Amino acid sequence: MVAAPVLWSTAGVVTRHIERATPFEQVFWRSLFAGAFVAATLFLVMKRNPWRAVSGAGWPGLLSGALWGVMFTAFVLALSLTTTVNTLVVMSVSPLLTVVLARLVLSDPVRMRTWLAAAAAGAGIAWMFGAGLSGQNARHLSGMLVALAIPFASAINVVTLRAAAGRLDLVPALVLGGAMSCAISLPFALPFSAAPRDLALLGLLEVVLGPLWAWLGAGEIPADATLAGGTIVLLALISNELAGIRPARSAA
Repeated sequence: MVAAPVLWSTAGVVTRHIERATPFEQVFWRSLFAGAFVAATLFLVMKRNPWRAVSGAGWPGLLSGALWGVMFTAFVLALSLTTTVNTLVVMSVSPLLTVVLARLVLSDPVRMRTWLAAAAAGAGIAWMFGAGLSGQNARHLSGMLVALAIPFASAINVVTLRAAAGRLDLVPALVLGGAMSCAISLPFALPFSAAPRDLALLGLLEVVLGPLWAWLGAGEIPADATLAGGTIVLLALISNELAGIRPARSAA
């Protein structure tokens, strides 16, 4: 679990060093590698037929795959339009959006601390978006709007899993998501222009470590408004999680 975000966090600096591949071509190759890897894991490690696993996922699996496709595509496109830290801070509100959506759809109870954390995170995101508007930088604003599709898609995905009573297998959904993302991006990716070095970087391929790598490896320095807004968002998330840990320890 620790290794996964460490590896994912390299996406920002990797994207900054792509030589020729366009954003949509990056989406295509990244999704292809991801889908192929998960399909191989299904077949070689889990001893399951990938086609049967995908076809047996039903409508929840199809919806989940489509949402993964949205997340795969939006992530790379957002990185091409705005900074890594903007993208990852906007993505980081996913847990809070999931809680709010679960309340609306599944009538899950929500603690007051979570509502307060969601409000604080919303204020931090609004600060970042406001800075984009006041600075007249339409490109960064567009990138953050694209990035906003990721936490929304993630929240819908989790609530779909809950609504399916945990019967949905997310592994085939990842394969399906990679295939859908490839299909979405392919018309815009042609003709391919990626260099062999680009493919190696994309084959290697989120919130705290991503900006660090982009700063150290690509010289991408976060704006003051991004640091301020992002700090508010991360403090809201951390405070909410710490508040949830304390009652659990008391009960133990």
